[in-house]
Amino acid sequence: MHITLINPPSPTGAPSSRFIPLGLGYLVAYLENHRFEVSVIDYQTRKITREELRKELTINQSKIVGVTTSTLTYRS
Repeated sequence: MHITLINPPSPTGAPSSRFIPLGLGYLVAYLENHRFEVSVIDYQTRKITREELRKELTINQSKIVGVTTSTLTYRS
């Protein structure tokens, strides 16, 4: 089963501090150790459009999509 995890973008005008999504890293390691296929889309480092996101989810045939958030990114 394929799982895609998403780290959403910072809102427009927010300070541009990048952080390592440590929680996502732990979750990816756990899932891979339990034989899941996992991909991560990190909007903090990669600017993609909604269409590119749809295409990637379709290609991967993700059965589960998880989105992490923080106080700064909860609206996006």
